[in-house]
Amino acid sequence: MRNEPIATQELNLIFHYAMEETARTGHREILPKHLLLGILRHRTNPVCEMIQAFVMEVAALKHKLDETLFAAVGAPTDSTTTPSIPDLNEIVFSSNSKRILVDANQTALRYGHEYLTEIHLMLSLLDHENDLVLDPNQEDNLFKIKSLRVSLLENLRQLPANPEDQRNKLMAPYDEEFPE
Repeated sequence: MRNEPIATQELNLIFHYAMEETARTGHREILPKHLLLGILRHRTNPVCEMIQAFVMEVAALKHKLDETLFAAVGAPTDSTTTPSIPDLNEIVFSSNSKRILVDANQTALRYGHEYLTEIHLMLSLLDHENDLVLDPNQEDNLFKIKSLRVSLLENLRQLPANPEDQRNKLMAPYDEEFPE
């Protein structure tokens, strides 16, 4: 067993998407919301399926995250003008995102996984950012978030421990854009 899990190809692609989403929204740090945008942009992963099933339409969640992130840099969300886009080489993980990644690694190790997936990442995101997906103060939303967490945990328990077994899973097609 490794001391530190390795990221799957899918997760590395999600990190790349998160970096691009960070630049697109005019930020210089990858925030937890950017990590979630990276998951959503990947589209063909179990986390997106669970969000769609238990929480809301993926496109609606992407729109909600965009509104929040663009507002944080003072950019209008309904215009074609974009905020100042930083160079990708200047983008770093925020301290909150680093903490989330450390916890995702610890979750993978706790479950005996030698690799890190979007499921580990999403569980850690929910642990640290309880309002990331929906406002938890509304009872119906709290139920949706708990349902998502239960589904993530069920899927996590079914993952094989060995990364070779996980690599046999087909890689999602590379696609630059979100569906309209």
